[in-house]
Amino acid sequence: MDSYADFRSTPANGAAGRLAGRGAVFALHILLHHPEILASQVDDCEPWLRMLGKQVVWPQQISHALHLALTANTDEEAPAVTNQGGAAANIGALLKSRQQWSTYEDTISRLYAKSPKLIVGALEDNLARLKPKTALKAPGNRNIPLLVKLLDLEPVESRLLDFVETRGHEQFRRFLRTVSGFAPAEAYGLVAAAIDAPTAAVKKALRANATLRAYGLVTLDSTPNDLEDFLRLDNVGQTFLVEEFTTPEDMLRAVLQPAPAAGLAAHDYPHMEREFAWLVTYLKNVANGRKQGANVLLYGAPGTGKSEFARLLAEHAGLAAFDVRSADSDGDPVAGKNRLNCFAVAQRFLSERERSLVIFDEIEDVFPDLGPSFSSLFGRGRSSSRSDQPKAWLNQQLEHSPVPAIWITNSIDAIDDAFLRRFSFHIEFRTPPKAVRERVIRRCLESAVVSDSLVTALATDESLSPAQVNQASRFALLCNTNSGEIDESVFLQAIKASQTAMGRSFSINSQLVSASPCNFAYLNLDSDLPLEKIEQALRRNAAATLCFHGVPGSGKTSLARHLADAIGRPLAIKRASDLLGKYVGEAEKNIARMFHEASQEGAVLLLDEADSFLRSRQQAQRSWEVTQVNELLQQMEAFNGIFICTTNLMNDVDEAAMRRFTFKLRFDALTPQQVEALFAEIVFGSPTAPLTPPLRQALQKLTAATPGDFATVQRQERLLGERYTAENFLQCLERECAVKKGAKTTSIGFLS
Repeated sequence: MDSYADFRSTPANGAAGRLAGRGAVFALHILLHHPEILASQVDDCEPWLRMLGKQVVWPQQISHALHLALTANTDEEAPAVTNQGGAAANIGALLKSRQQWSTYEDTISRLYAKSPKLIVGALEDNLARLKPKTALKAPGNRNIPLLVKLLDLEPVESRLLDFVETRGHEQFRRFLRTVSGFAPAEAYGLVAAAIDAPTAAVKKALRANATLRAYGLVTLDSTPNDLEDFLRLDNVGQTFLVEEFTTPEDMLRAVLQPAPAAGLAAHDYPHMEREFAWLVTYLKNVANGRKQGANVLLYGAPGTGKSEFARLLAEHAGLAAFDVRSADSDGDPVAGKNRLNCFAVAQRFLSERERSLVIFDEIEDVFPDLGPSFSSLFGRGRSSSRSDQPKAWLNQQLEHSPVPAIWITNSIDAIDDAFLRRFSFHIEFRTPPKAVRERVIRRCLESAVVSDSLVTALATDESLSPAQVNQASRFALLCNTNSGEIDESVFLQAIKASQTAMGRSFSINSQLVSASPCNFAYLNLDSDLPLEKIEQALRRNAAATLCFHGVPGSGKTSLARHLADAIGRPLAIKRASDLLGKYVGEAEKNIARMFHEASQEGAVLLLDEADSFLRSRQQAQRSWEVTQVNELLQQMEAFNGIFICTTNLMNDVDEAAMRRFTFKLRFDALTPQQVEALFAEIVFGSPTAPLTPPLRQALQKLTAATPGDFATVQRQERLLGERYTAENFLQCLERECAVKKGAKTTSIGFLS
């Protein structure tokens, strides 16, 4: 008779029992297909003997020998083998009570040495018994059939997933560790034997660009120490096989989520009206014709509305939009390679669903590192933590993806041209025009009452995002005891804290002050043409270049803002610090971008502190100083708009640049009469207010005073929260003038 070895330490039911049974089948396949492995393991066969556990059935000859060995040197008499249901049939109970695994192993080893066919035949019989019980043709994990349907997997791919998932059972892993000493290429044959499939089919299914590896279901070690190291579940595979799902659609929610409704409207993108109309039509036609390889790339600085734009496109094209998840079910971020796998899974699944769109946001780290590039020598190298997806596989995804997709990133510097050229259309998102920014900010602040001057000032800060405005307004509203009211000082402080945390300069307070109307009466200009005539000329023909030069604080920026308002154009202000870069060629690129953006927005372009780019090329000591001036001059020639440069160092300006300026206006310090009038207007409320002789005498000495000095003293008043007396205001003006380079040192105080 045959006897069952009932090893009760291995459960017969539940997940552990299921994995043990499947692991035993895989192990027996390997042992019986490779006699050399069986022969090498008989002396140390505990891993697979434990794995067979309760399910193993030994013939009479083996069970009798095991019983004799386990009861040797004891008072217990060995019962007859023919005693059906007796002690001879209870090898497992003996082993459990005595824990003589070495005796068990030694007996199997001795019998194999004496008669290999006896052990081989017993293992073959056990394999035949186990196969129906473990239902090898149906994977043990319930999610695998769902995944097969989701990704249309081949039978051999399904069995490979079953094998890798069973690897999670400790006894099976112990067995796999004992299978070692093989050449790396032989690992495919060992796995093929385990799942009872052709080796060629296994090799094909485990190629780098095949579904299992390319989609992140399994990962492969090409130089394994043992069979345990060769294959294991990858991150996406763990997501799909470890959690519980009931349908393929339920499984898909692990990688996709419905995109939220857009928070903006199409009219919030007037500067991109043309591109929006093109893409809506394009996506409609792609969906109707089910065209492949429809991928659109949106790139640009954060906070410029790329994600909202993508959602709007989906709504207007009548497509159901889905976002590729950037965080798992625990809220932890998903790495770029895994997100790319999720994108591929979504493409495969949604190909059966009509009128869908995939939005793939934050793709900075999903593209593979193709090695060092020329640009990396100058600090623009690609990150070392890049995806290891094969380039050919990713190219295939871009060229043959069945579902239209919108890819979104803040920067394309690290994306290789080989990928960039495979996108159907590219849109660079620049900072929206001021009018658009102001409208968006008003919408963000619709629940709070704020002054128009504050909204205008906020819109002048190109780096400020709508999300920051929302958070700051919510904070200010909750800081106020009166519902619906907002303390603008609290709101501004929240904005400042947000900008500071992100390493940005905070200039909104100064903008609120400097945004006051320009008063021609307090501009001391050395020009043959009156300002009114220049303004009229710009109204008729909004294409000119102007150079404003002179002492700091004399009103150059204020006049530029006035001219822009007078002709109904937004003012785009750039400073030298915005354009200069760390690497050679970066400043030239930024100069070209500056003119391009101003042209797109129809803005008056003001380059403040332009000394670096106007310096005479004859005095240049480095080649890049020359190329920067050349780039600026070329862009000035091609620019069909109003370009204004301000500089305090007119003597150093390049001669060629001087010739290109249509108007050159020199701003001097205020005349004594202007100083008196401005002082009287600010301190006494009227430019014609009478001044005492001592005050008039002291003001006459301020030969270097500018409107900017008066504005500085006014800011001091606001900061201190008090109104200066005439004497105190004068003293502060004297200090401002005294610290200027080259100014005469005078005694402080109007009575001196």
